Amino acid sequence: MSSAAEEMAKTRDEEDLGGEPSAKRDSGSFLLRVWREPTSPNGTEGVVRCYMKNLKTGEECYMTSAGALASQLLAELERKPTRSSGTAGTDESCRREG
Repeated sequence: MSSAAEEMAKTRDEEDLGGEPSAKRDSGSFLLRVWREPTSPNGTEGVVRCYMKNLKTGEECYMTSAGALASQLLAELERKPTRSSGTAGTDESCRREG
């Protein structure tokens, strides 16, 4: 890429994402799966279930709400884990691959 094209791409990235260069942003790669699990015999009612795998660490988490998924993603990006070890009564369960 030419220097003019690189500068345009950098400027576009900075404008799109609050002015911070992309090299300084926290990022991660995750595999996400979100589904609705029926709770009624006719399937009209259900609950949200979520799965997230951190592709860098191999850690897998299961959550029972989209809010918990969002919180876990933010925690991963901030590197402040909010994991439980499958403790009863929590909204998520995480385990490291291996």
